[in-house]
Amino acid sequence: LERKVSARIHDRLGPTRVGPFGLLQTLADGIKLLAKEDFIPPQADQLLFRMGPYLAFLGAFLPFVALPFGNGLASIETGASLFLLLALMSLEVFGVILAGYASGNKWSLFGAIRESAQMVSYEVPRTLCVVIVLMVAGTMNLADIARQQTGLFWNWFLFRDPFLFITFWVFFTCGVAGCKRAPFDLAEAESELVAGFHTEYSGLRWSLFFMAEYGSMFVISGVACVLFLGGWQTGLLPADPVEWFGF
Repeated sequence: LERKVSARIHDRLGPTRVGPFGLLQTLADGIKLLAKEDFIPPQADQLLFRMGPYLAFLGAFLPFVALPFGNGLASIETGASLFLLLALMSLEVFGVILAGYASGNKWSLFGAIRESAQMVSYEVPRTLCVVIVLMVAGTMNLADIARQQTGLFWNWFLFRDPFLFITFWVFFTCGVAGCKRAPFDLAEAESELVAGFHTEYSGLRWSLFFMAEYGSMFVISGVACVLFLGGWQTGLLPADPVEWFGF
């Protein structure tokens, strides 16, 4: 959907070959990546080169264990789940640095330095936004923060006061930049640094970086929903419909 919509915005067609309207092109690309040769440059550090993609993948998908998807629907619900989630999210940058350093390519190294600098830079104001919500809620339990916003949408922290409203948009901007989405997608700098930190990666290892980027987008969106937009509650009904059935 993203490829087709962005293509229309650019006044082009986008994928048209595989499936109806080209909707199966992403699946075809995934199969292609699994079948491609997994090449490791001879000048690369073999161990670190292999570790990079998996570390980035873990940094993007491990936070799901602390993210609540409903009342009692969290893999880990602790009093410090917010701190745990932020700590796990910060692992992704280590995978980026390892990938660029271990490739044995100066362009990869430059790309890794540039991308890690951007990710860390936006991580600081993003964390400060989380601290503001923490001070208002008085807890680091993500599920409890969502429960405090139970009811209609004006109970959300987004509309609690003007400071939280501004905080949400600062968090949104930092989240978009940290996930390297337009117009903050300069980290890869494809026009000047080849493909950035993953220049030397191919096949499955490259797809792990790809999945890590989209996984981190989902996590950031989930954190924004829990902290500011009522979590799993719709905001259109006095109570969550799932709770009516005793879940």
